[in-house]
Amino acid sequence: MSGGSDHSLLQCRGCETIFYLEVSWNSDETKAWYDHTGKVQHDYIRTKVTYPRSENRKKPPWLLSIGKVDPRLQRNFKEMYAVCNSQAYILTTSGLRAALDRGTEVLGIDAAHTVNRKLVELLLGGWIGTKEHDILSVITDAGNAAAHCAWSPGEKEITQLVYAMETFLRPTLLIISKDLAIQNSTLSKRKCPKALAFTETA
Repeated sequence: MSGGSDHSLLQCRGCETIFYLEVSWNSDETKAWYDHTGKVQHDYIRTKVTYPRSENRKKPPWLLSIGKVDPRLQRNFKEMYAVCNSQAYILTTSGLRAALDRGTEVLGIDAAHTVNRKLVELLLGGWIGTKEHDILSVITDAGNAAAHCAWSPGEKEITQLVYAMETFLRPTLLIISKDLAIQNSTLSKRKCPKALAFTETA
């Protein structure tokens, strides 16, 4: 077996961030291809690692609005994105399950219910449809598997799970956020003056 690593210190031409890059390879990990004569050739598969790691999953701009609705849920999401970008996918999946539980509570569903019952309440309450119910059930099952069986999804699976959670929470909780903003705006207005009294004249 043979292999090696290249180490570089680079700077982004856009944001000017300086970062470290390691490119490694070994003879056990190669890919085959055919040259113009039809002969099989082999190239090393090169693995690239940067530090600090780039944020593959950025925190969405609407996360600030979620904080206005429920700071605890916002904190849950921030921690979930942090571990996701560290490729700690078991913790990410558990965090998604926790976010789902908290999100249902924010919508007024009893915290004492089982998660399956919470999903039924979401369906009956009109917050989600049948398709969304099935998708959230997958998030629940994934969270259980991660917490109890140490199941770790791949990058593709975790991207799908995070996207599914964002798709559920973003429109639902932002509607609540806007309702609160309208309510606060209405309450802050001064009381309407009494109607003017008109004297009837002949």
